[in-house]
Amino acid sequence: MKFLKSFRSFSVTVSMVLFLSLSSWATEKAILAGGCFWGMEQVFRKLPGVISTRVGYTGGTTEKPSYKEVSSGLSGHAESIEIIFDPKKMTYESLLKIYFRAHDPTSLNRQGNDTGTQYRSEIFTIDTAGASPRPGKQQGGHDPQ
Repeated sequence: MKFLKSFRSFSVTVSMVLFLSLSSWATEKAILAGGCFWGMEQVFRKLPGVISTRVGYTGGTTEKPSYKEVSSGLSGHAESIEIIFDPKKMTYESLLKIYFRAHDPTSLNRQGNDTGTQYRSEIFTIDTAGASPRPGKQQGGHDPQ
């Protein structure tokens, strides 16, 4: 019985310490499109402060598009990368500087040999209310939509 009380006390302490540690570990998310998502992922995944990356399709009209739908140009999606980062080690501004060095945003719907609207340059914002990413919101709260 004494072991059980000690174990409960230990598990509560560990849980509290773990909760406090995780809650103070704030991360931020960036979603960027700039050509082939595999190439963009290679640029960002090993940077100091980047916790994780994930590739996918963003900005289109279909909820879960297939590669065929995206490459047809009809779904409106862009190949994009989601970047989870620690803002204490890597700022959003620094991520964007790397993003603009890693691809040519003046090249319409293409990067290198990859052509099509899915390879366009686009920066997506995250709706803090939990909605999906959307293009176009600019700094200062101006929303052109």
